Amino acid sequence: WNNKSPLFSDKNVRKALGHLIDRKTIIEKVLYGYAEVVNSPIYYKDKKYYNSELPQVEFDVEKAKKLLNDAGWKDTDGDGIIDKVIDGKVTQFKFQFLNNNNPVRKQVVLTVIDMFKKAGITADIQDLEWSVYLDKTKKHEFDATLAAWQMPVIPQDPYQIWHSTQMVGEGSNYISFYNKTSDSLIEAYRGEFDEQKRIEMLKQWQKLIYE
Repeated sequence: WNNKSPLFSDKNVRKALGHLIDRKTIIEKVLYGYAEVVNSPIYYKDKKYYNSELPQVEFDVEKAKKLLNDAGWKDTDGDGIIDKVIDGKVTQFKFQFLNNNNPVRKQVVLTVIDMFKKAGITADIQDLEWSVYLDKTKKHEFDATLAAWQMPVIPQDPYQIWHSTQMVGEGSNYISFYNKTSDSLIEAYRGEFDEQKRIEMLKQWQKLIYE
């Protein structure tokens, strides 16, 4: 989600979207069982650093609807699409996913789009060649996308993808995530040599990202 978009800038909306994604069904029906449900960007087999205490984000349409309603998203005109007044203008919850011509990701996104309809959210998908897709994501010219970073098997340094300084220019924080506490934890983690303290910092950071 592009966090700068008025559709996704509220963390409770992002939580709602998480509850609208039936990850288990996607794994079974689209990925033929070749995937694991994870709750953190840290490599899940790194038992030392991965925060395994984070609860699963369950598929729960009613909970998602309540979160959206509490965030001001309601179907005020009865057309089946939720809307909200943003900057004085009624805005429908409609957006577009970008896809880099990846057929598996496209199928996942199409499945997600169908799930979102249950809460009055409308979305479509646009396929782009890799170079065009990369250019748009680097410039933050997108609403949403399904993308992936290769997970390292050594302890991960979240700085490149998650620190706010990487939002500017063509930094790798494509989703424009910004949180002062997150920045502080990432910086402290990078400068800490005591492994136990590093583990605690990274687990705390994962909980923040989860929230």
